[in-house]
Amino acid sequence: MVNIKTLIQRCPPLRLLRNIFLWMRGGSENPEVWQGDRSWLRRITYSRSSTDEKAWAQTGHQWVESWILPALASHQKPSWHVLEIGCGPGRILAPMASRFRQVIGIDFSADMVQYARYRLRSYSNVEVIQNNGSTIPLPTATVDFVYSVIAFQHMNLNTISGYFREAHRVLRPGGFFRFQTRRDIERRNVSLLDRYFLSKEEVDELAETHGFDIISSEQGLGHPTWHWFTLRKPS
Repeated sequence: MVNIKTLIQRCPPLRLLRNIFLWMRGGSENPEVWQGDRSWLRRITYSRSSTDEKAWAQTGHQWVESWILPALASHQKPSWHVLEIGCGPGRILAPMASRFRQVIGIDFSADMVQYARYRLRSYSNVEVIQNNGSTIPLPTATVDFVYSVIAFQHMNLNTISGYFREAHRVLRPGGFFRFQTRRDIERRNVSLLDRYFLSKEEVDELAETHGFDIISSEQGLGHPTWHWFTLRKPS
């Protein structure tokens, strides 16, 4: 007979419900809601079915070409080492790999990391690392560009602040940090999976606290509620 703990581990929906329950009780700073088999991960992360792999992957190219890299058009170099915070299954890592020397993705979900490694196994310049949900396991001043999309809106302010600090640490002088957040802060805490939406004032304070200069910001790029920021570590 299978006990309840084993049943939960074997059933992704039950694991999701359990971790959301623990999160609501305050038992986890970064709840492991992103767990399960590959098709399940794809559904809950990007609302795509397992039969739509090509279209799902193609959206990663759209993100890179339309929303992430244009802000750095006059700065980016093929020799860059690039890092993604909250890489998930690696949808954006693949198009980045064709543009830069080394691409690294970090994610706290073991299942996401395993899935991303499987999807990107043919890329020799891509590395996917599991982290602890708050730090970046890389040496100081070894990265030229850090980016993050659809990740900070699932973290609280303390965790985001920690990633700002860590991004500043791993960036080389003059390196860039670009990220997306949501600006509809009146909905903060309404949705279990969209809890922490940063206001521009909060981003300004985080940038100042952690030693970044704000280079640009764009509202509504890609979605009416999205707000993009480009920061730079002083040389």
